[in-house]
Amino acid sequence: MTVIGPSLLSLHVPKTGGTTIAAGLTGAGQGEHVGALGIEPHTPARELPQEWFAGRLVFSSVRDPWA
Repeated sequence: MTVIGPSLLSLHVPKTGGTTIAAGLTGAGQGEHVGALGIEPHTPARELPQEWFAGRLVFSSVRDPWA
């Protein structure tokens, strides 16, 4: 669930809690899920429109596999 907003782009990496982050961002009105924009979930970042990255904070989450 990648989320894009006016000042941020959250890239979802499977199995890292990204669904929870995306739900929190959309619930707080910070952006919208890209599925609503016609982009499939889990689309690689290199396939997203490059203009989405300009002027936005881009972030993702990682997980410690040993935790």
